[in-house]
Amino acid sequence: MNTKALTAFLNELAANNEKAWFDANRDRYEALRKDWLELIESVIVGVAGFDSTVQNVEPKQCVFRINRDIRFAQDKKPYKTNFSMVIGSEGRKTLGPAYYMQLDYTGEMFIGGGMWMPEKDQLAAIRAYIAEHPDRIESVLVGKTFKTVFGDLDRSNTLTRLPKGYEDDVPHPDLIKLKSYIVNHTQRWKPKDDDTLEQELVRHFEAMYPLVEWLREAQKV
Repeated sequence: MNTKALTAFLNELAANNEKAWFDANRDRYEALRKDWLELIESVIVGVAGFDSTVQNVEPKQCVFRINRDIRFAQDKKPYKTNFSMVIGSEGRKTLGPAYYMQLDYTGEMFIGGGMWMPEKDQLAAIRAYIAEHPDRIESVLVGKTFKTVFGDLDRSNTLTRLPKGYEDDVPHPDLIKLKSYIVNHTQRWKPKDDDTLEQELVRHFEAMYPLVEWLREAQKV
């Protein structure tokens, strides 16, 4: 993947975010999208080595349209200024835990995964699993590779009080208060390292796999 060409295109798009410019540069976009899909295909193969649920996912299932939904938005710019991927059992439509990455027009790469804002029943199941099997989430959070790569869960989206039905003596009240169960990492990507991009993504996704596996366990309770 030529990330220098991709970020150059996205940077120009950010400065000319209108249909006329995009139509004039559609060939560039299509070529970059093709390269992006090839990258996703390679990453899927790598992830399938430790997570068999993604082995039959097609790259096209893992990308979003570049068009923004502006129906109810104040910002009417029609196009996104990043390329992204969601790798899960159903690609971008995965309702359970998934792996995510995006590269934006500044060259900033965001890698994340887990479950962002689970649905009500999913969230209830996760919280119950923490309370009933605290050892399982503990084993995830103290994992050496997990801690080295991500440090901890993202704890920025949380309740101020425990949800109804939980008392103060419940195991890990801080985790039960969370609204999302995700990890993330942000870095400035250097195009000179493009040959290692696939390996970098697979390395991060493998580091978050214990969290993904734990979230799947919680959904079965």
